[in-house]
Amino acid sequence: METRANYVLIGLFTIVGFIGMLAFALWFGRIELERQFAYYDVKFTAVSGLTRASDVRFAGLPVGQVVDVGLSPDNDGTILVRLEVAQNTPVRTGSVATIESQGVTGVSYVGISPGEPTEPFLRDTSDAEIPLIEAGRSMLQSLSEDAPALVTEVLDVF
Repeated sequence: METRANYVLIGLFTIVGFIGMLAFALWFGRIELERQFAYYDVKFTAVSGLTRASDVRFAGLPVGQVVDVGLSPDNDGTILVRLEVAQNTPVRTGSVATIESQGVTGVSYVGISPGEPTEPFLRDTSDAEIPLIEAGRSMLQSLSEDAPALVTEVLDVF
């Protein structure tokens, strides 16, 4: 029976194994340590179905996520939504943010329109630390808000 164990070799093997498992987990999770983000605020009147970690899409392309949803500090009844998007996303002064619904599940995401290519970038023209993107109405929100008026008009025709 051997009474001497090679503790250095066992310790080295354990450390190398742990580092290997950590590297595999980072690779498998596609962690990007050097990715940079830009932050924008949007003031919506209603945010049904929108939560933290909801997607942010620029012209349909996923570019980030919602990092905070809360009441506006201005006490004007709006909801302030903070967006985290990729640094190279070309958000322009004419870009409009809307809350869209994905499929039949009703999962909501924030959609940002590209604006006109001739317009300057919002980050370059805003003096605020976190620029404010103009909020617009989504198709579903327009239908739900305008439905009573449409029904009234249809009934008046008949």
